[in-house]
Amino acid sequence: MSDEIAIDAADLLAFRETTREEVRSLFTELLRSFPGETFYVLGLFDYVDWSCPCLFYGANTWQHWKAALSQKADSTVDLPDEYYKWTGGEWKCNGNLGSMSILEEIIAKTGIEDLDDYSEVDSAREVLQWSVQAEMMLVLRELDSEHFFGQGEKRNSFLLTVSTQDEAEANDWTHEISANLLNPEEVFRKFLVEFRRANRQQQPDLEDYLQELKETDLARRFYERLAS
Repeated sequence: MSDEIAIDAADLLAFRETTREEVRSLFTELLRSFPGETFYVLGLFDYVDWSCPCLFYGANTWQHWKAALSQKADSTVDLPDEYYKWTGGEWKCNGNLGSMSILEEIIAKTGIEDLDDYSEVDSAREVLQWSVQAEMMLVLRELDSEHFFGQGEKRNSFLLTVSTQDEAEANDWTHEISANLLNPEEVFRKFLVEFRRANRQQQPDLEDYLQELKETDLARRFYERLAS
């Protein structure tokens, strides 16, 4: 962790527990609100900036994605079908997370706004973002361990993911790292192919890439928090 900031483990745990119960309530309400539709993805997103932090969720249904494809012919922009499937801004449901208030308290305690050197600010922000994303990944993992998102075939048709909404980091690995750590292997492998296709990116050599994902700073932070 950066020498410039310290993040209290108790604060991170409070953030995780509050977010977990909020997500539980939100997704339960989504299922109740759209009984005739089938959800296939739930994502938690962050924009960790000390001056204006944001946390939100997104979820989509097969029916909404198919409706988007039926309207695609009227669009002047030629985008892959998978773009509408895996881009959070295209999903049926989006909203803010109330646990953002706890994140604001965590940020205030780090003293990041008092740092003068841009490189120190960037380093501290990076550490803070990894920490928040790791906690959100643990939120989804804990709910999944309760079979909250289903079991067997139902779970194998559902994706959990965590990512950033920072446009400057649009090409980061967060989506893929979290999807790899939070989902059954067959779910992740299918997602990776489609997500790369959605962003018109080359398909990686899978085995080497899986190892790379496990060695990222975010993955290490996730495993550290998982073991604590």
